[in-house]
Amino acid sequence: MPNLQISIANQIATSAAQTTLSLQGLITTMKASGMADSAIKQTLMNDLNSGGPLFGAFKNNIKNTVRNSVELSSNASANGQFVKAGIKMFQWVSVSDGKVCPDCEGRHGLEGTSEYFDTIGREGSGFSVCQQHCRCKILPVGYKDENLDKPLVKGDKSKKEKFLKTQSRIENQILKDSKNKKEIGAFYDKNGKVLFRKVGTKHKVNFYKDEIGDLDFSKSILTHNHPNSASFSIDDIVFASKIGIKEIRAIAPESKLGSVVFRLKPKKGESWPSVDLLKHEFGWLRKKHKSSTVIKKWMLDNPKWSRQIDAVMLERRSFMDKYKNKEIGLSEYGVLFKKSKRKWSKIAREATDDYLFSIGADYAKMQKELADRLGLSMSWEKI
Repeated sequence: MPNLQISIANQIATSAAQTTLSLQGLITTMKASGMADSAIKQTLMNDLNSGGPLFGAFKNNIKNTVRNSVELSSNASANGQFVKAGIKMFQWVSVSDGKVCPDCEGRHGLEGTSEYFDTIGREGSGFSVCQQHCRCKILPVGYKDENLDKPLVKGDKSKKEKFLKTQSRIENQILKDSKNKKEIGAFYDKNGKVLFRKVGTKHKVNFYKDEIGDLDFSKSILTHNHPNSASFSIDDIVFASKIGIKEIRAIAPESKLGSVVFRLKPKKGESWPSVDLLKHEFGWLRKKHKSSTVIKKWMLDNPKWSRQIDAVMLERRSFMDKYKNKEIGLSEYGVLFKKSKRKWSKIAREATDDYLFSIGADYAKMQKELADRLGLSMSWEKI
């Protein structure tokens, strides 16, 4: 069995080296942009104190190393007990839940001695795509506590399947009732029992303390639909953090990724980051990719929308000239201006929806990367 102390030391050293490189790169970039040393120092201190993307990632890596080390220690102890009991031949058992990596999947059922698995790489040793996150087991050939003719399945499969079917029914009912024109939100527990349900507007559904104050959020899931089929809004994420929900879901039946449900929750052993940190990090992401300035530039660069904008502006200049030349009166000018304003607003609204849909997949992936750095797990699954 590989030396556990060396393995842990190597993982910590790797995390430290990665953080050092990121730190050097960030400082170089800030210096190149003309930032003063004092401003750079303050920026880094803010990141350190708030658990930002740089130092927050290092903190999460260390947590993962500690957690994985406990698993490695447990595996090493079990292997030692098997060897002491005279077990000679062992078998690789992977976890069948659709998430097993290709390296581990190909090893399911592989047999060999303890020394053989030491040589080719044990579970969690880093040889595989899943690295230290491996959930496979190396068990004695003939081990009877599990049915090993198929990959090991964690938990009560029938109970899990029943819950997933119930969860699917809850979300399909939301889409049916709302016709995806209004948001409907529902809290439900681990058994799929709906605890509270509320109908909102096209753009949001608000929950108040006197409505949900008695719910145990740490054991509850909140799901709701998004009529625009976008991924999580900042309001979604901040609300989830405030109440400490187990998981929040957003149903997006017509997203760029297909008909999916977005999922967001703290990683195992983690908790929701602070509201201030989430507002800052996800707010920065939204500003960079969804600000009015960004959308306006996209509209002007897009032939479809720029032509419509030019047509409205040409029409507006026409009746403005008529008013200046006294060809029309003030009341007629007012009517034409209101009509033009409504047309402009309609174009802007439709163009914005078009833009947000076009970046939907990329934006969700960026949210996923940011969530990962903040100790959150974001994913999406087909409806």
